[in-house]
Amino acid sequence: MPEGKIGIKEYRHKRIKPRTHNLASILSIDSAAYAVMNNHYYIVHYIEKEKALNWPNNEVAPH
Repeated sequence: MPEGKIGIKEYRHKRIKPRTHNLASILSIDSAAYAVMNNHYYIVHYIEKEKALNWPNNEVAPH
């Protein structure tokens, strides 16, 4: 198959799921749902406040 927009579209959705799970493991969020369209995507995150409140001070960046 020649390189082009069709080839790019086939792989775009495969990058979003692992990236979302990676961010969820680092941040205090949970991925509730996601949808990938041709030219955009939707991601629904849930903020886990209790998880963030239980982080030790040395793991929290000063702001």
